[in-house]
Amino acid sequence: MDVRAAGELIFEVLRLTLLVTSFVFTMMMLVEFINVSSTGLISKWLGKGSFLNFIAIVLIGATPGCLGAFTAVALFIHGVISRGVVVATMIAASGDEAFFMLAIMPKTALLLFAFLIVYGIAVGMVTDRIFKKKGYKGEPCHRGMVLHQGEHEGEHAEGSARRRSFAEWSALRLTLLCAFLFVSAGVVMGWIGEEGWNWERIALLVTTVTGFAVIFLASDHFIREHLIRHIAREHLLKLFLWTFVALLAMELLKFGGDHFEALVKHNEVVAILLACMVGLLPESGSHMIFVAGYVSGIVPFSVLVASSVVQDGHGMLP
Repeated sequence: MDVRAAGELIFEVLRLTLLVTSFVFTMMMLVEFINVSSTGLISKWLGKGSFLNFIAIVLIGATPGCLGAFTAVALFIHGVISRGVVVATMIAASGDEAFFMLAIMPKTALLLFAFLIVYGIAVGMVTDRIFKKKGYKGEPCHRGMVLHQGEHEGEHAEGSARRRSFAEWSALRLTLLCAFLFVSAGVVMGWIGEEGWNWERIALLVTTVTGFAVIFLASDHFIREHLIRHIAREHLLKLFLWTFVALLAMELLKFGGDHFEALVKHNEVVAILLACMVGLLPESGSHMIFVAGYVSGIVPFSVLVASSVVQDGHGMLP
């Protein structure tokens, strides 16, 4: 590979990494906004214990990001749900990599998520049958789900997710609004994303417009505490680095990876076991290697499924 080809490869990987990172950042922001806005109402309904609530919790667990898994663990520790529901939720969860898959391969991602939900429910029901719907056996938590001060008091509270007044516009809010407006204009003009109007380009435009709306409606508290201090500081850099490294590794394998590709495809069981062992790591990002490998045609779909079933992102940490 000459210097020019290497520069073009790195530029393309960097472009795609920035595209995916911005998509994931916006989706994480939307999920966080919905979570804070509805805190208190959803958790009470989920604790009723019916089969419909079982399905609802698994569906929440299947939402992109680690929020669904965190919610299930919190409900389990507080004695709201059974062990089988936690198992089902962890199988359905795909962590932050779900955002990546939606950005790169939306149709395949949706089919994979549907399979994980059905498979998770089946395994969860078997688990509850074996353990007789036993709940958490550790030290009980009496404090409930921890929220920022004021977030449990509704939309008119000081710490609510939605802003109460449109009279004040902070420099941070205006900067973020201009950034989303610039990206949206870039998508419409064809500067960002795919050349033609396909599913990926439409999804990217809808995402950026949604991000603009969230920043417009969100309170200063939400932008400062959840968007900047949580999502940006704790997730953004790691997400960018994991995505860049995974995509670059797969691109490099394309140049001299015929032997590696053949090795993986002819030793599928070994590749599945490796994906499962990596999936045990309580970290969002490692699974990205197998997603990128599948997109590049190096890793078979069975390996991606196995990795998706086992890995839970940061959801396993609590």
